[in-house]
Amino acid sequence: MAQQRYTKPEDYIYASTRVRIFERRLLKPEDWVRFRQVASFGEGLQFLKETPYGNRMEVDGLTYDESLNRESIRLRSELRGAAPGSPLLRLISLQDLYHNLKVLAKMNVLDQDLSHLLVEVEDFDLRYLENLFAHPEQNKQESPEETAIADLVSDYQKHQDPERLEIILDKALYADMAQLTQELGSDLIRQWQQEQTDYQNLAIFLRMKRAGKAQPLFDFAFLPGGTLNKEILAGLYGQADLPTGADLKAAGVTDSLLEAWTQAVDQGDLAYLEKRRDEASLNLARKAQRMTYGPEILFAYYLLRQTEIQNIRTLMIGLQSDLNAAQRAARLRLAD
Repeated sequence: MAQQRYTKPEDYIYASTRVRIFERRLLKPEDWVRFRQVASFGEGLQFLKETPYGNRMEVDGLTYDESLNRESIRLRSELRGAAPGSPLLRLISLQDLYHNLKVLAKMNVLDQDLSHLLVEVEDFDLRYLENLFAHPEQNKQESPEETAIADLVSDYQKHQDPERLEIILDKALYADMAQLTQELGSDLIRQWQQEQTDYQNLAIFLRMKRAGKAQPLFDFAFLPGGTLNKEILAGLYGQADLPTGADLKAAGVTDSLLEAWTQAVDQGDLAYLEKRRDEASLNLARKAQRMTYGPEILFAYYLLRQTEIQNIRTLMIGLQSDLNAAQRAARLRLAD
């Protein structure tokens, strides 16, 4: 039987129906009210055992953290079963794939033993990818990840700069994201990809500026696929002071992105940019849920489940660290 092709929204009708069933497993608002009110780590564990996340803890004897990791893997497996062959499957695996490439690069190029940092990613042969570092002549560069490995091996031979390795892989990741969102043909998912890129480029600007990095390195690190004007930002980077809001507006920075930038600058913490980036994703996911069918339904479910898992981990870490309720709540990713 020929594999289903996913080239238009109607191709996702069956998958969207299946995902609507999966959505019933998401924690309900009243669950979050209760979870946010627990006062100790033990109470948090008890709460989780009464949810779908507790099944693996009880049956498989896993810690809460191991259970959450398994749920992330299970999430991708569910979507693979719902829409086998969709470009969306690669899109939702990209972050972990390129994380693994960074680990492999440090293991092979920098000769560091970091194998414990590798994460499970379905459909990608880590042994094959690792071999390309040792035997670059065998690299056919037929996939984005193969091309990225060839680029970083060549760059390191020339510059011997570990910082450039991560930059090359980040640029490859965001170029890969842009290509996949174009293939999916969804305006909403394309908007997500552009917003993610814009937030990250501003974070790169602020982090490098504060670290005193030279402008050529910022120019090299600027990620593809966003909407911000690279030339204007490069000019602003060369100035002694951080840019004003009007300067950033001229580069295409939106009101919401500017607000996140201002918070990050005022508080001296890039976490504000990261939090607002994640919450922008949640807002798009809520919007996508109102659609009838299409890749947006699957992508929204992925974002909501991943954020749910992240928020559970955030609350549990906060309980372990004896943070008060207000401090724990401030770290949660929440839609508007």
